[in-house]
Amino acid sequence: MSFDHSMDVAYTLGFDAGIRAAGYRPFRIDAKEHINGISDEILAEIRRSRFLVADYTLTNNGVYFEAGVAVGLGIPVIGTCLADHIDKLHFDIKHINTLKWESPAQLARDLAKRISGVIGNGPLPLSET
Repeated sequence: MSFDHSMDVAYTLGFDAGIRAAGYRPFRIDAKEHINGISDEILAEIRRSRFLVADYTLTNNGVYFEAGVAVGLGIPVIGTCLADHIDKLHFDIKHINTLKWESPAQLARDLAKRISGVIGNGPLPLSET
């Protein structure tokens, strides 16, 4: 997802909450302490991931790249996009079932449902959310 500050509430109340509700621990690269190049760290973390949530809101080209890397590695990608931006999805992914969201609360609910339905419930107790 974009690290633009306009997405902070969506991350905290939507992505983070939804991933935790499905029993997984969310991870964002900007929270990791490291001394390496950011691209190297992103690629290493994608390789370690059970799945990747790619939010295409704000048309961040890095998100497209990272989702493509995950697809190439056989890691499931759950695409999401703010409803107001869904018409800006690139032609190459318009056919993919992308979770459209309008509020962080809706995003959290729908993302948890999508993760549980496609990936399965995670190892965390669901009461930790």
